[in-house]
Amino acid sequence: MSRDWVELDFYTMLEVAQDAELIVIKRAYRRLAQDLHPDANPGDREAEERFKDIARAYSVLSDLSQRTLYDRMRAGADPNLIAETAGFETVDNLATASGAVLGRHIVTPVTVSLGHVVKGASVTVKVDGRADEMVDIPAGVTDGELIRLEGRGNNENGATGDLILIVQVPRHPTFGRQGDDITTRHEVSVSELSMGVTTIVATLHGPLSILIPPGTNAGTEIRIDGYGVQRSDGRSGDLIVTIMVKANERMPADATRGSFSGLIETIDKRDLDVISTIGELFDPAIHEAVGRVEPGQGRLVVTGEVRRGYMVKGQVIRPALVTVVYREEEKS
Repeated sequence: MSRDWVELDFYTMLEVAQDAELIVIKRAYRRLAQDLHPDANPGDREAEERFKDIARAYSVLSDLSQRTLYDRMRAGADPNLIAETAGFETVDNLATASGAVLGRHIVTPVTVSLGHVVKGASVTVKVDGRADEMVDIPAGVTDGELIRLEGRGNNENGATGDLILIVQVPRHPTFGRQGDDITTRHEVSVSELSMGVTTIVATLHGPLSILIPPGTNAGTEIRIDGYGVQRSDGRSGDLIVTIMVKANERMPADATRGSFSGLIETIDKRDLDVISTIGELFDPAIHEAVGRVEPGQGRLVVTGEVRRGYMVKGQVIRPALVTVVYREEEKS
């Protein structure tokens, strides 16, 4: 791959998105090649030049290692640094070597699932001409990252080379990634949004039960600590769950209208009392805690109000959703 090619937008040339899968790239190339082939456009110099351009673009984007290097350089990575990371003098040498054996060094792509990215894993790498290699992939790797395993290459004239992996992380059908956070969507019914529900969501660690508070709006993001990508310090990012309405249901302009809000409007305001929250001792008869409560000493105290609660003539018609903490009683 020539460094000059990095100035060209091969994706635009082939009329595909930057994250297009290989099969989409192949179809686009075949369609354009048929339209622009010199035999179909005799004497048309512009069509001839475009035919050369799409052939050049396809030669890079159809090869995993070439496409990875192209994307990284287009993103602003220093070509010399890329080559140095892989142990070669120039990026052109690395591009030539990618996916093949170059002397004692081996450069090859490795596919890593998003699940493996989250926790790290041991995967099998197939290398032509030798037994399959089992390699450890650390948690948190990114698409296009280079992993250099010293001493895992070929032995040549008494010197052992390195095994250099070009990481490929395919798009997951359910989960996405934002830095160290994992994202997903979870569908519930309109009534569940209105009244609240405890539901099971899928995570890359397995099923997890979460609470969706009453009155939650569609599009609300619920953040779950520790269910994201594991960092080098042992801590993990979060799982961000976007709450959506099921596709076969319509979301009214005001999902609570006609349910609790409608009920409140029918009640004599002189009989309606708002439940006290912040600063009060937690009372399970009138309060409902949301979120995690870390173990502690003392009594539970309300620190925040997530949803207002009401009583009518001393009877709770909706408990207040609150956040709480343990607080030690002051000694006199």
